[in-house]
Amino acid sequence: MISRQLREALLAKHAPVRVAKAFRLTENFQRRDLNDVFDGGVVLESTVVFVDICGSAKVTANLVPSEVQAYLNSFYDAVIPEIYRVGGEIDKLIGDGIVAVFGPPFIEVKDGGLEAALKFARKVVKQLAYTPLEVKCAVRRGELCFTTVGNSDYNELTMVGNTLAELHRLEGVSEDRAVNVFAGTPEWQSMRAEPTRRVNPRRVACWSPDVHGVKNLRGVTFDAVYFERWTDPTKGSLFHRLNL
Repeated sequence: MISRQLREALLAKHAPVRVAKAFRLTENFQRRDLNDVFDGGVVLESTVVFVDICGSAKVTANLVPSEVQAYLNSFYDAVIPEIYRVGGEIDKLIGDGIVAVFGPPFIEVKDGGLEAALKFARKVVKQLAYTPLEVKCAVRRGELCFTTVGNSDYNELTMVGNTLAELHRLEGVSEDRAVNVFAGTPEWQSMRAEPTRRVNPRRVACWSPDVHGVKNLRGVTFDAVYFERWTDPTKGSLFHRLNL
């Protein structure tokens, strides 16, 4: 994370107009002074989202660097405004991926930013499905330490903690065109993931084809991942079944 003043300057100079406007949407939210948070390394419960392009390596394999830049800028242009629209903040841009945080310390909400995070994730996944910019999202709620890392030569505002490690593991096994969460977590409960029949979480169990399901996970401390995935709208939309 960088200072809001520097972010404003960078957006004004480099970003598309609508991205800059979306960032200024955050002024609609009541935000606290964050100096004491990052200086003191405060631990808070927030929600983090890792959103990244599906199969971007194949798309960019034959592109020259300037074309890759244009491709990634299109991704940022589509996704960044939606983060700011619900009061989120960007932690890092990682090439074809973005790590964003919702809730405290930026917005004071009782659910740790979970509702805003899921609203963002569902919107961008559904909006970009079956386009060259289609994405997958991993969502994890938990404790994070907001702090300053680095030394006198370089430092940055960021967040650390096991919640981030779990988020990255989840992203590594996430379904394409889907919002992915660990089964049995508050995120899972918020997505109303309880099936209508008892399902062994160690088995693959999809109860609505190509829309949502549970899959087995190996080598991760959670039994399963729950995901909501969107079908090709040109082949008959199932969006209405999810009541999103």
